[in-house]
Amino acid sequence: MNRALSAELVKLRTTRMWWGLLVALVALVALQVAFTASFAGRYADAGGPVLPALDTPEGLRTALSAGYQYGYLMALVLGAIVGSVDFRHRTATQTFLASPHRGYVVTAKCLACAVAGLVYAVVTQVLSLAIVLVVAAVRGIDVDLGGDGVLRSLLLGVPGIVLWCVVGVSLGVLLRNQVAAVLVAVGYVLLIDPLAALAIRQLDASPVDQYTLGSASSALVGASTGADVLSWWAGGLVMLAYAVVIAVAGWLVTTHRDVT
Repeated sequence: MNRALSAELVKLRTTRMWWGLLVALVALVALQVAFTASFAGRYADAGGPVLPALDTPEGLRTALSAGYQYGYLMALVLGAIVGSVDFRHRTATQTFLASPHRGYVVTAKCLACAVAGLVYAVVTQVLSLAIVLVVAAVRGIDVDLGGDGVLRSLLLGVPGIVLWCVVGVSLGVLLRNQVAAVLVAVGYVLLIDPLAALAIRQLDASPVDQYTLGSASSALVGASTGADVLSWWAGGLVMLAYAVVIAVAGWLVTTHRDVT
């Protein structure tokens, strides 16, 4: 197991993929958080503020979690690439010959990506905090990080992004085709999950919409979605359940499927 984990960490560390996605993450998170914090509490018309004010706990949570989606999107894509890379470059046979216990290989990929996901998560949350503080200072707004759930939201974004990265690995292992895995990952986050939640609400099937992966992820960090969400701990448990189920599915398929 240790050899498999070391091999996966070396693969990850010696490629440009992980830091290329990290650069994209920094750019996307910075833009989204700066935009959200800049317009927090501003009035578009007499109907009221578009976003909660930055000097309220809800506004702070919304601004701090604005870049969270891009953080976990990049982590999910990274995981999908890592999970399918051996099949993409036709090195799966050599990998499984070197480590005949295929379950160890899948576990090692998940653990290696959890480490990378942790890096992505810390960068996302620290950058979000820095930008919110800078924007608040420029706007002359005093922020209270000790407000209701603010620090909790910031800290829980870290395991949230790590779990998304593990989901990505399992998705890559299941699909094996790298392009398909990445497209499914991006399509799920940007289209499938929000559309599925919207369709469920339109069918008056609430609270089923609260149990989609995206909704649970938003609940974990206390992000404002305009709809009812689970409590933070319930959202975390739902996310963990998704990650475990998909990882186990990837492990089972890999251990029983012909490599070629």
